[in-house]
Amino acid sequence: MHRKKYGNLVGHGTRRRRSPWLPWVIASLAMVCCTASAATVDERRGDCGEDFCPRDAVFQTAPLQALMAGVLESPVTFATGLRHGDFGLGGMSPLDGEVIVVDGMPYHAREDGSIRRVDPGERTSVLIVKHFQPDTSARLAAIRDLDDLVDQLDAAAGFHNRIHAVRIDGRFDTIRLRSVPRQSAPYVPVTTVVQSQKVFEMEQVDGTLVGFRFPAWARGINAPGYHFHFVDEARERGGHVLDIAGRSMDAQIDTSRAVTVMTPDDPLFDNMDFDSSGESIQYRRALRPDAKEGRP
Repeated sequence: MHRKKYGNLVGHGTRRRRSPWLPWVIASLAMVCCTASAATVDERRGDCGEDFCPRDAVFQTAPLQALMAGVLESPVTFATGLRHGDFGLGGMSPLDGEVIVVDGMPYHAREDGSIRRVDPGERTSVLIVKHFQPDTSARLAAIRDLDDLVDQLDAAAGFHNRIHAVRIDGRFDTIRLRSVPRQSAPYVPVTTVVQSQKVFEMEQVDGTLVGFRFPAWARGINAPGYHFHFVDEARERGGHVLDIAGRSMDAQIDTSRAVTVMTPDDPLFDNMDFDSSGESIQYRRALRPDAKEGRP
């Protein structure tokens, strides 16, 4: 497994750009350094400095706390987000189904799980992406359920205080997915939205599992633990993963030590009261309402 070398903790203060193409506030957060290692592919990239590699950072168009509070639309386009990553997941604006980004292409899983390609000019309520370059791969044993998958990935990835992007391609025996209906103002918190989610299952399906694992320190920015979306190989069906089972297969893991969060320049976001508690727990419950107590 490669260790990506950036140096010590770095951070960039918030600043507002008023160019015609990027009227948003950008805040960058990075993790504490581990031990240095030999040169990696990332260090040979032109945008990588001694302490920080922007191309390896996870890029997020809004903090997930905003989604929890009911900020379900945004002026941010997919074109903006996809400049910073070719792999990820998120939601439409206003919130409508689920979004999966694979090989640079964004897909929208509608309420019924049917897939369509997203136009770059469409807007996203939140998008989490990175330029996917796996640091390691792991051969997973047969996957009994989602908890088993999480345990196997944790053992393979290590470094639980870093961010991991995970990609698994293969045939899944069963997969239980959900999607949510399109929302309209006045918006409600996402925990209320998922009460009307549509759940469906697929069997013996080839496809791609797209996931991120955020550490505990990321509360507010994102929800600690894993978040998975799925799209089938034919790019016809997909959604948010509630449970999964499958045969032995390889997982690719891309580890990052930095996350860049962009906050939308939008009155809905600017006027929202974020001075509250419990959003991360509520979001985890929204992602996995049947998760065992104490699990991320």
